[in-house]
Order: sequence, then C-alpha cells, then structure tokens
Amino acid sequence: MFRKRAPWLRIYAELRQETSQKRTLHSKYRHVGLEDPAQLRQSCACFVKGLNRELPKESQLDVDIDLPKKTPSYHKHLMLISPPNKAGSDPEWKGSWQAKLEMNPEWPYSAIAEVKNHLKETKRGEGILINAISVMRGKLLNSPSSEKKAQFLALPDMKVYEVSQSELKDFAYFVGEGMVQQPRGRAMAFADYLKGADAISKELEHREVLNTRKPGMKDFTTKSYQNNLILVCGHHQRDERCGLIAPKLIKELEAKVEQSVDLAIVSHIGGHKFAGNVIFYKFLGFEDSGKATVDSLWFGKILPSAVPILLEHLKKNEIVTSWFRGGCLLES
Repeated sequence: MFRKRAPWLRIYAELRQETSQKRTLHSKYRHVGLEDPAQLRQSCACFVKGLNRELPKESQLDVDIDLPKKTPSYHKHLMLISPPNKAGSDPEWKGSWQAKLEMNPEWPYSAIAEVKNHLKETKRGEGILINAISVMRGKLLNSPSSEKKAQFLALPDMKVYEVSQSELKDFAYFVGEGMVQQPRGRAMAFADYLKGADAISKELEHREVLNTRKPGMKDFTTKSYQNNLILVCGHHQRDERCGLIAPKLIKELEAKVEQSVDLAIVSHIGGHKFAGNVIFYKFLGFEDSGKATVDSLWFGKILPSAVPILLEHLKKNEIVTSWFRGGCLLES
C-alpha cells in the first residue's frame, strides 16, 4: 500500500520545482496533474490500439511508459526549411527525409551535413540543434525560396537566413560564434546534452577562439521572424510512430491553435517511443539590451485527444507534468 504524501512534502516539492524552473525558463509556469486521467487514458488507449495495428511489433506505442525529464541543453535551434511539396508526390517530410537526414545528397538537404561538419570547428557549434522542418501553416509557408539558396530558421536569432552552397562554411562559423582550436579528446555527441548545461559549458569555456568572421565576409540575407512556433516530430523514415502521429496532431493543432501560431513537422528530436513529441517555442519579445528571449517547452506522449487539454493549460501558464519532457530558455 502506498502512503499518501504529507501536504507539506507536496508544497516543498512544488516550491523546489518552481525554483528550479526559474533558472531554466523566462516565464513562470505552474505544474499540474490531469483532472480526469482515467477518461483521457481510455480515449488514448483506444487511439494507441488502432495505431499499433499499423506498426511493427518492435515499434509499438506504450502509453504507460515514463517520460524522461531532461531536455537537451542547447542555445540555438537551426532548422532547414524544406522546399514546398511536389504535386503528385509524398510530402517532403515523408518522402525526402531519409532515416539519417544528413545523408541526403540532394540540395538543400545536403547543406545539413556540411553545416554540421563545420560547426564542429566552432566555439559553440556543439550547442546547436540542427533539424529540417516542413512548414504546415504560418508565415514561413509563404516564404519565397530559391533553388540556389537554402533557408535556415534560427531561434533565438528570430531570423531566416538564406545561404548558398558556397557560403555554408562561413555560415557555420557565423552561427557557431567563431572557429576554434579543437581541444584533444572525443567530440561531444547528442547524448552529452542530456547531462545538462553545466557539463556543456565546462567543455566550451576552454576553447580558444581563432576568429569569429573571416575578413571581408559578407552578411547573409535575412528575414525577420517574430512568431510563436509549434513543432511536431514526424520523421517517418526514421520511425513510423512519429510519421503516423504527426499529421494527426497537426490536424488537431490547426483546429485548436490561434492562426498567429506557426505549425511545422520537424525531423528527429529523440524519443520515438514517447510519440507524439512536440516542442512549443514561445517568443517573449526583446529585452532592453536587444536580446530576443524564447521559452522552449518539450512534451511527449501527446496524442490527438490530449491536444485540447495541453493547450488549455498552456494558456494559463500551466504545464501538465506527466507530459513534460523539460524546458530551457534561449537568448540571442
């Protein structure tokens, strides 16, 4: 039999959680539980049962699995904007996103591998997440693209950069804040970011900056982007769970989220078994110093029937703890 937690222990836990959160997010959020978890669990179980009929045994969804509580520690998210869908073909996120997206040799996806490679030579490159996004709704959907230039949305820069193939190296040095002399030892992997910001900053602070920008480097063409953005993981060729859930979640979000919020499907962000995985980017404006501030909220196990509840709580600056993977603040 489980003992009921004493009231003072619950209050102490909430205070600790709020205190910790102040160090990682700009806004103050209150963590809450589900008011009627049994009813929601039943509707989710029916959805999962139907979905699992379409999935292989090794990729079955499990609604009872616990979420990890650590978001990767990163300071910038760089997102290649996929070209518009081609008529008569699968959408870009389904047909063009290979299991390992950086292995795609076709432009503009080939830019991902080159930028990733050059970021290893920069001061803060290993704190940058790189993905592709397929825009489903919003200002980015109507953004004119060029066959000769790749478009990268950068948060918290709040800018869309247009980069030609010949500029990729310089672009990597620019967003990575300068080329450095690499320290000896292994390069950090994605898993290192799960250890938290302290571990990353200890590694980065010892790197010697050789140069921030090459002499005569031209400025990159940019467009301002000052919007809230919701990303749904839908890397179909990487994992069918995300590929099947993503369009269903997008459809639900389109009906429930304000038109001013942009929606996009994003490539692999980790945690396939916790599908659907959703990132909320909340743009909070600019500080007096000119810094852009963004809250990054990561959620998992979000199924279509959970979307209205999740959104209702977020409007009140409340986070449903059982779906929360973690959060971090981003500053330009």
